[in-house]
Amino acid sequence: MSQFQLRPSGQAPIRFNGELLVEQSSQHAGGREHNRWHEVRLYRTEGGTYVVDVVYWTQWEGEQNYHWALEAAEASSVEMRLREIGAELNRPVKGYPAGAAYEQRQARLLDDLQQRFEVLISDVLAADDAFARWIQ
Repeated sequence: MSQFQLRPSGQAPIRFNGELLVEQSSQHAGGREHNRWHEVRLYRTEGGTYVVDVVYWTQWEGEQNYHWALEAAEASSVEMRLREIGAELNRPVKGYPAGAAYEQRQARLLDDLQQRFEVLISDVLAADDAFARWIQ
């Protein structure tokens, strides 16, 4: 087991002993390198709790990186935690200037980020059978 420290934006650091289960990034997607992207890491602590770690990275001047970290008591709640983060995913994105002239561009930017995050969720959840939904 390794020791980890996460620094979620606006919160106290989170420290734990555990293992990194999966790490995915949307920086290289759709055949190109993006200048705004998300990275998702999923950990299991030595106590069996899961930690969902998401970072929004930006290379745009005037925008800040943003970091979420949430606990999930069991494997079945990991997807719910990822969806909670996804619901506020666009909060740190400034993007284009306000106004009608940029509305469509802003909408495409936010839609692209959301779609790439959805792919990350699928990739992370596919990394371990513990996250699969079994249907009988």
